[in-house]
Amino acid sequence: MFLQHTIEFRRTNVYSGILQLVAIAFLAFSPVLAQSNQDAVSFYNQGLVKHQNGDFDQAIVLFNKAVALDPKYAEPHNALGDCYSQKKDYSRAITEFTKAISLAPKFIDALIRRGNAYGEIGKNDKAIADYNQVITLNPQIAFPYFGRGVSYRNMGDFDQAIIEFTKAIKLNPQFYMAFDNRGVIYARIKHDYDKAIADFNSALQINPRDAFAYNNRAAAYSSKGNYLQAIADSSKAIELNPRDFMPFTNRGMAYAFLGKYEQALADHNKAISMAPNEAWLYLNRSDTYSRAGNFQMAVADCNKAIQLNPQIPEAYLNRGLSYAKSGNPVQAIIDFTKFINFNPMNPRGYRERAIAYRKSGNIAKMMADNQEADRLQARQK
Repeated sequence: MFLQHTIEFRRTNVYSGILQLVAIAFLAFSPVLAQSNQDAVSFYNQGLVKHQNGDFDQAIVLFNKAVALDPKYAEPHNALGDCYSQKKDYSRAITEFTKAISLAPKFIDALIRRGNAYGEIGKNDKAIADYNQVITLNPQIAFPYFGRGVSYRNMGDFDQAIIEFTKAIKLNPQFYMAFDNRGVIYARIKHDYDKAIADFNSALQINPRDAFAYNNRAAAYSSKGNYLQAIADSSKAIELNPRDFMPFTNRGMAYAFLGKYEQALADHNKAISMAPNEAWLYLNRSDTYSRAGNFQMAVADCNKAIQLNPQIPEAYLNRGLSYAKSGNPVQAIIDFTKFINFNPMNPRGYRERAIAYRKSGNIAKMMADNQEADRLQARQK
């Protein structure tokens, strides 16, 4: 059965730069402008208090008053951009960051935040350009390397992403989020679970309350067959963040591998109740049902996963395996064929279909599929 371990990347917008209160300054040569600037700074500072309290709507009102009084005041535009980012209105956020940068071209905080916003809407090239500009201005800041790592990761350049996360760690050895993200690549992409666990260990040594790291380490331990440690880490992640569905499904898979199907199903049910539109959660539960011998429910969960996302090849593989185990090789062949259509270079589909052909009495097709599986496996060596 295919299982989706929930190893999760950290998002770009974890930048912890703090918008600072600004002392009110007077320009003695211009009494009118001096009063205007004083009022603008006052509104800006009031807006920061609202921002820090999470009242972004009221903060936006106050920051807009500041820029209305002083259109050349860059900091309120930067703060407005962050408010819009917090509200996930990234287009308006980018507009405000761009205004701040046009007023102060070396405004590092605004460049980083605009890079993050570009990353959130998938414009990774523009994000990298902003991070590059920050590095040119100050190559000793760790975050732009982290941001570049996230962007390269999103673009599928995982080797370069590892290089960038490593640079961030070198500049800031306490940057636990860089350890988290590098560890995920080692686990999910490189399948080097020992390196992944080492990175998650480092993240947890720095921040013992890092629920992401516990969840990701749980998945890595599960991939290594250490299900008891996976359960312990998943449980810790749930303790730290009970609203995250991912540790529940990870723990459910570990319980299933240990044959504790009742606990496994309880965790899978909890995860699905928290995120009912996540197709792969149904795939994970289908595996538990299959292990427990309940192939009817396993097929039902695969059907639900396909209903939510018909483009998941593994849903057809899992359903085919359930049909095969329940004595329905004809339907299994149909699903294995669908899986092969998605992944024609994966020998697994041909191998499973060959078994189903044998059970259905079609020896010629069984031999052809086994030969194709052998050929593909030989090419992968």
